[in-house]
Amino acid sequence: MKVYVFTNVAEGIIEMENSLESEQKFVGGHIEVISIGNEIDLVCNEEGKINHMQPTVVWLEEDEIIDVICGDCFLCRHNEDGDFVSIKDEDIQYI
Repeated sequence: MKVYVFTNVAEGIIEMENSLESEQKFVGGHIEVISIGNEIDLVCNEEGKINHMQPTVVWLEEDEIIDVICGDCFLCRHNEDGDFVSIKDEDIQYI
């Protein structure tokens, strides 16, 4: 599936295998899913802050810091069954 990734060294679109094992490997542990709207989900390590991973994303809404995401993470969409699916090209501007 096509996802938008944030890491300590880069960000951008990559192809990722749509499996729990692949997703956990990318984030370095158990995943946490945070809905950010428009059917887009942010997937990160649920213990990123506890494990002192480097900050990767600052989540802003109306110029106010909502959260800081630590560790590698990615954004994808979900379908009506809640399964992860590829992001759309038009999602990039929203992200």
